[in-house]
Amino acid sequence: MRGAPRITEWGLGRAGGPKLMAFCKEFNAATQKPAGLASGSKEPNKTKAAKLTKKQVMDIVKIKMKDMNARDEEAAFRTISGTARQMGIEVSE
Repeated sequence: MRGAPRITEWGLGRAGGPKLMAFCKEFNAATQKPAGLASGSKEPNKTKAAKLTKKQVMDIVKIKMKDMNARDEEAAFRTISGTARQMGIEVSE
């Protein structure tokens, strides 16, 4: 009986394929730099880690759009804004 499939079985660890950890680090760094913080709030419902404007979130959308499955920039904005709220980041107009 086999356990969970390994990363190489999904094609993520093979030569020529994307390296999973490198991809995750690069993807996350693309958000943290414009937001100006290293991590989110430990208690997002109580303590806010940062405050971003809509323009700052749109800058993040432009950076991450190629890696997202959103149909347009507005859908990507809503996705990233929701993720930011879950991290304790307030998005203002």
